[in-house]
Amino acid sequence: MPKLVRRPDKTIPFEDDCSKLKFNDAPENEHLLCMGETNELLRIILNNPKRPKTYPAILMKTFEYSKTFNPFTSHTQLADARRILSKYQLDAFEIPLLLNFLPVKVVETKGLIPSLTRLSDDQIHAICEDIKNIRGYINLLNDE
Repeated sequence: MPKLVRRPDKTIPFEDDCSKLKFNDAPENEHLLCMGETNELLRIILNNPKRPKTYPAILMKTFEYSKTFNPFTSHTQLADARRILSKYQLDAFEIPLLLNFLPVKVVETKGLIPSLTRLSDDQIHAICEDIKNIRGYINLLNDE
């Protein structure tokens, strides 16, 4: 029986301190997707007549997840919501997060998206008021 050789441990050191996490900035001119846009994109891919007969399970699970957590029922709703939020000086990743969470309170918004703490409470309150209007618009159209 051959002798087992122990390999040296080459694991990457793991840091458990989240306060030191650093993320790369989003590249300029990149369009980051919210859950609704992800759902639309996957729906287009899956409905393509030239599509393969089967897709990887991860693609199907992602589609189901995006369908479950997408508050928007039409592209028009989503485009209107993105247009409303784009009037604020927000980073590229903040609009999709706001569209995913649709927070309506300043404290909730700051807790979910800590980068927004750079804005004043009045600015965040204005964003929350627009989000309340977006929610009302979504519910109104969904009830029809």
